Amino acid sequence: MTSWLRSTFRKLPHKYVIYDYVQRGIVYSVIYVLSITTIRYGIELRHHFKVRKPIIEEKKRALKEYEFERLQAEREFELSKAASLQAEADNIKP
Repeated sequence: MTSWLRSTFRKLPHKYVIYDYVQRGIVYSVIYVLSITTIRYGIELRHHFKVRKPIIEEKKRALKEYEFERLQAEREFELSKAASLQAEADNIKP
């Protein structure tokens, strides 16, 4: 073996050192992905409670008002129908 080749092999780290670098890289990658995911999830939650939830609550309130008005109109219709039937019954003389 030539001297430059021998010196090159001596400069290479031990295989366990390489495994350590790989393991460290994997751990750092996992930590990076988890932190990015956590931050994105936090931003999504903040957006949900600041923007989406008030819109959802407003839609629920509008739907409840609409339902109340519909029921009230139904009751008024039934009352007017009953009143007209009563008036018709009063007009009929035996």
